[in-house]
Amino acid sequence: SPHTTLQYVYGGVAAAIILALMLLFAVEFRRQPRAHIAYGAGLLILMGILVWGGTAFVSGKLLIV
Repeated sequence: SPHTTLQYVYGGVAAAIILALMLLFAVEFRRQPRAHIAYGAGLLILMGILVWGGTAFVSGKLLIV
């Protein structure tokens, strides 16, 4: 189904971002580029919100926040 495919794609992209952040920590441990870490974390949060919103939209259930 399209919903499952979207979850797999988001999972793959999230794994790539997490791997990139881990490599960033390993390579530049002393400098600790905080801006890149913040961008990566923000992107992961945005992806989580999109997956959550997509699930609520596609499922058809009433969403009350």
